Amino acid sequence: MTITSNLARGFPPWPRLPAAEAMLARANTLYAELGRRLEPITVGSSADASLAASTGTPTIDGFGIEGDGAHSIDDQVDFATYEPRTYLLARMLMSVGHAP
Repeated sequence: MTITSNLARGFPPWPRLPAAEAMLARANTLYAELGRRLEPITVGSSADASLAASTGTPTIDGFGIEGDGAHSIDDQVDFATYEPRTYLLARMLMSVGHAP
């Protein structure tokens, strides 16, 4: 018996819309508290963030741990970035909850 598989990518790239850019700027202001910065990339991915952003909803996808390959077949993670990304997520929730 032979089993063959194929990976089909169907998610669009993250759209660089003004609302998303504003959300990214907010995240970078908060992330700078740790001396860190999010760098935007636009690739087809496996995250629903690209679909949400395409509706005009302010959306970024940068709360997962850092790595390499950005949702590609060569995706890798750096577990040392777990704590800074958790901090960023908590600070974003506080910021958006206080001043949407």
